[in-house]
Amino acid sequence: VTGVPATNFTSVNFNRATAKGIALFVQAEFALLPKLHLSFGLRNNREKKEQEIRAEYMSDGAESELVQADSSAAASFSSLSPKISLRYELTSRKQLYATYNRGFRSGGISPLASDPSHRPLHVYSPEYSNNFEMGLKGLFFRDQLSFNAAVFYSMVVDVQTPVLILPDAITITSNTGNLKSSGIEFEVSSLIRKNLNLDYKFGYTHAKISSGSSEPAIRRPVFSPEFSSWLAIQYGFNISGLK
Repeated sequence: VTGVPATNFTSVNFNRATAKGIALFVQAEFALLPKLHLSFGLRNNREKKEQEIRAEYMSDGAESELVQADSSAAASFSSLSPKISLRYELTSRKQLYATYNRGFRSGGISPLASDPSHRPLHVYSPEYSNNFEMGLKGLFFRDQLSFNAAVFYSMVVDVQTPVLILPDAITITSNTGNLKSSGIEFEVSSLIRKNLNLDYKFGYTHAKISSGSSEPAIRRPVFSPEFSSWLAIQYGFNISGLK
């Protein structure tokens, strides 16, 4: 009947993605003072990505129809990412440090999905970040206790947010704005007695997407809990007869 949608059909989407990349990293360290060290690194990334798509539709008992002709898109991405670190040795087992690094996550091209609201062959931008960290690392009480603590602050531009499309089971990535994140982390590891270790880690993160999105549901980035905590007790021993 004309105007009645088909109930038995097959829709097939073809996606083929290729990526090529090259990276070069150099690093140097300098002793500014006997206990003060400066480390500098530089990473250069270059990537090229290509995406090819095609879609076919077939009703039961009929020949397949081409609904999306062969199409393709290509995009190139590059970055220059520095890393600077200062380290001051309080003692041979304790040190203060401060670091800065620029992060880079390559952009890409959206594949073809069954959801028409997601445009195929859309080029999304790379994600860049500026990351700062200061902290303390040390061994205490005759090396029986290890303690590390850090504070950090990150600014991310053009945050990449993945969305799972069903029933295709493919991921569509888009840029959803800028992100600011700050917090603290510390971890303690103690040798309580021979073969018995106690380990604890704690973290607090304040993060939010500050612009570029009108959806409150994604104002806090995914995989970024406000609090994280981890506790472990480990005991090691030998089993007779096993090596």
